[in-house]
Amino acid sequence: MKLLLENWRDTSWEAGNEKVRIHEVIDYLSDFETVYIDVLELSKQLPAPHCEPDRVAAANLDYPIIIVQVGGWYRYILDGYHRFQKAINQEVEYIKAKIFILDNSETPEIFKRVFGGVE
Repeated sequence: MKLLLENWRDTSWEAGNEKVRIHEVIDYLSDFETVYIDVLELSKQLPAPHCEPDRVAAANLDYPIIIVQVGGWYRYILDGYHRFQKAINQEVEYIKAKIFILDNSETPEIFKRVFGGVE
């Protein structure tokens, strides 16, 4: 479990010479409301990729997934594919989520550049 937590803390994304770490995203989204998303509807928009069964089984649905939204549309799951797949497998009706709106004027520019938001 310790290794899993250490690996999670190392999660990051890069674009060019810019890097964003998961804790920066979580800190930014901490003031945003956690919402409940219909798993079936989300799976129609954002099909889950094949995930490792062991990691899916170990996923904790207590933590929200992070969904990137641009132009009013969900574009992809930034963090939480294993949780999303677990919710699908277990036929959970709703999953906790934080919606990361990239085209919000208050969203930091580095997030827009790294995660593909509008310029």
